[in-house]
Amino acid sequence: MNTNKKEHNLAEMQYTYSSNIGKEVMLQIKKQKELYLPNTNWLLTRVAASILLCLALIYIQDGSISYDTIIGIELLYSSNTNEILNYL
Repeated sequence: MNTNKKEHNLAEMQYTYSSNIGKEVMLQIKKQKELYLPNTNWLLTRVAASILLCLALIYIQDGSISYDTIIGIELLYSSNTNEILNYL
């Protein structure tokens, strides 16, 4: 590799900026009217629809909706806890 030539080219490099570089940069920033932010409405509607679907499935499966059925601890209150203890 010819590193001497590369070092020589790097030593000769100079960056010269015009006197109004700040104004040009600010002008380009102002041309961007607003930052691009994705629309989150679709995300919120899909999350809400998923929650409603889960609640409907719980109601169809268990026949009622309560905090215990949503969390999945309804079986803890039943008298037959041997089924749960088998999994521990």
